[in-house]
Amino acid sequence: MILFYSSDKDGRRINGVDFLVNELLLPHVKHFGPVSNRICYMRIADKYGDLILICVYAPTETGSNDEKEMFFEELERLYDKLPNHCIKIFLGDFNAQVGNDIMYKPWVRGESAHYISNGNGMRLIEYAIAKDLIITSNFFPRKLYKIHKVDKIYKHT
Repeated sequence: MILFYSSDKDGRRINGVDFLVNELLLPHVKHFGPVSNRICYMRIADKYGDLILICVYAPTETGSNDEKEMFFEELERLYDKLPNHCIKIFLGDFNAQVGNDIMYKPWVRGESAHYISNGNGMRLIEYAIAKDLIITSNFFPRKLYKIHKVDKIYKHT
């Protein structure tokens, strides 16, 4: 296995995104592009055309708006410079909760564990609409969890 890693330019290894590639796939890797400590991509040759995997680690919901804007601007610059004829797949953690809102169904597929989208979820939906992308998370139904009040705590003795 070979690790392709992207981190801060000063090498602090805060955040960071990577690909762990099996040696059998290594001859098909055409390019690895570290963009930032939150974004990198890998171009892989396939018999049907090139596949570009974009690995992301978005700022959390509690992160600053400036940090979130910078992340999506960086992501947009990368996406726009990649060849249109390649298949592009985003992987990683957008730190987004995408809800079940019917009006976004053309861009959001699969089951969601969330009723409503949070701020990061709305940013992701807006990005998907602007770039004509589809957001998928899980194609299998999930159990919607309810929070239960705990009346008593028992200690095992």
